[in-house]
Amino acid sequence: MSTPTPPARTIAVIRERGGEHTRRAAASAVTVGDGAFGRYGTAIEHFTGIVTREVLCDPVRDSAGLVGQLLALCERSPEIAVLVLAHCAPERAPAMRMIADVPVVPVSDVVAVGLAAATVTALNRSGRAPAHSRVVIAGASAMPALCPLLIGVGVGDITSWNLEDATTCSLMSIAAHADVVINLLARAPGLSSVCAAHSDPVVLTPEPLDPLSVLPGLTRALVEMPATDHTVYRDRYDEVLLACVFALVMAAPPGRPRPPGPSGALAARIADAATRALHPTPPTIPRP
Repeated sequence: MSTPTPPARTIAVIRERGGEHTRRAAASAVTVGDGAFGRYGTAIEHFTGIVTREVLCDPVRDSAGLVGQLLALCERSPEIAVLVLAHCAPERAPAMRMIADVPVVPVSDVVAVGLAAATVTALNRSGRAPAHSRVVIAGASAMPALCPLLIGVGVGDITSWNLEDATTCSLMSIAAHADVVINLLARAPGLSSVCAAHSDPVVLTPEPLDPLSVLPGLTRALVEMPATDHTVYRDRYDEVLLACVFALVMAAPPGRPRPPGPSGALAARIADAATRALHPTPPTIPRP
């Protein structure tokens, strides 16, 4: 009797029914993938050749509700190898690394990868070493993955600022002497005044960044990872994202702030970097 062929491994792109972005607080909203739900699945499948499904889940009040729905989905569809969360509230992302041994990729974390890479590129273009640079994150609570990535790329001075900090310290005062300000706020009080008064800082926002510069390659690496190694992704999550940051920096053409856009070549570069981060080669000890 022949053994049944297991179904091909697939990627599932998840979105809450009704669109979580319509319910975000306007003052601290991060524009991540609005209106691009179909585009994620289409592009991932195009650049990886891996069947990609798009799944709507019901709106939930907390992480536990979303985890429950994703667990049920993975039980019904064991062929799913990777879950991509098209919209994920910042406070939920850390709880979403693994669902039933299936790796999870929040798109907001992928945007953080793009912002960290853009920061390194901006500093390099201005001749500033990251270790001697100051970066301010305005609205830092909207993207918890960003600060660890900036630490990972070697930024020496990082200040996280949120709207509730305005009563004790204005954004204008802390941004005035920054090399880069990463603006995650829909409205950044005083930031335009700082930019008008100083040649610095460079201001970066999520809007120009395309998550599809990273998603195809990262998901491909995770699909190709042996199922027995899935806990490696959870344990090395920060290292994997950091490897994608450096791959993006290296892929940017001279004089350009970022790679020109999603491509098969960029997906291959990101996949290679993520795979090496998942399975780092142990150092060779020379024989005496």
